[in-house]
Amino acid sequence: MRFSLLSCAAALLVAPPSPLPAQTDADPLALRAESLMVAAMGGRAAWESARFFDFVWAIERGGRTVERRHVWDRWTGRYKLEAPLGEGQQMVALFTTTTREGRVWVDGQRMEGDSARTLLERAYAIYINDSYWFIMPFKCRDPGVNLLWRGTATDAAGQPWDQIELTFENVGLTPNNRYELYLDPETHLIGWWEHFRNRADTTTNTRTRWTQWERRGPILVSLDRPFLSGDARIYFPRAVISTDVDETAFAPPGR
Repeated sequence: MRFSLLSCAAALLVAPPSPLPAQTDADPLALRAESLMVAAMGGRAAWESARFFDFVWAIERGGRTVERRHVWDRWTGRYKLEAPLGEGQQMVALFTTTTREGRVWVDGQRMEGDSARTLLERAYAIYINDSYWFIMPFKCRDPGVNLLWRGTATDAAGQPWDQIELTFENVGLTPNNRYELYLDPETHLIGWWEHFRNRADTTTNTRTRWTQWERRGPILVSLDRPFLSGDARIYFPRAVISTDVDETAFAPPGR
């Protein structure tokens, strides 16, 4: 079963606690909206303390489901991915996000040479995609991310939403993407987002709601993202976030 990835422009930096970029030339209204959103999700200090992630990214479409498990030490860049490859095969990759170097197994067999390199590049792209789906609200101040206040939008039911736009400058795997975030003016949480493959596009590529907000460890996250058209959804049936690292979660296959 094959599903296309949502292209993600912002690279997920290895990030122990560090000061925010100044962004002195950024849109002040957009920065204010972003600050209120982060505060509603636990605050910047809570995000900086969130070191260990163990989550499952899942997509359900047409009655079928694909799941990928991620284990991440955000401060060191250590990563473990368990993901299906199609035709019943299962990949396990252990790598470092800063170097993309590591080891990879398919159905328990260690891969070598070009096959390993190709699979590690695939694992890295999956990491970028799935992690961005999970924690994007905390990545809006990363270097190379541009924020723009787009005013207040009203949906079909007459509810107002604060709208901010994200574009990118020479960062990540797809820097020409654009995102539109719609924030509840009362809770300051994302109600839905729209993804555009090219920043000049007028038609969105992906439009999903952000629902089932729950606190996991020090931060609040959305665990269910139903698409606003069609029968698909992306969700997180497992979502462990902690300030402490579970070393056993990084064990290679067979251990």
